[in-house]
Amino acid sequence: MINWINQAANILWILGCAAALATLIYASWKASLNGIKMRTILTDYQYQIVLSLSGVFFVLDWLLRPMPFGKS
Repeated sequence: MINWINQAANILWILGCAAALATLIYASWKASLNGIKMRTILTDYQYQIVLSLSGVFFVLDWLLRPMPFGKS
């Protein structure tokens, strides 16, 4: 039987990782276009919001799982 809570948790951490990776790639691209450091781009509040939400999605995975990792 499908455990829908685990499926929802898996979707959340995957979305969190994907959003963080996409944000870092976009910031790297924008920094290379403007000739500035990526650290400068990432200090913008828009990037901080996306990275923070990505972290929240990743942590929600741990909170929604009814059983510890490694056990089935």
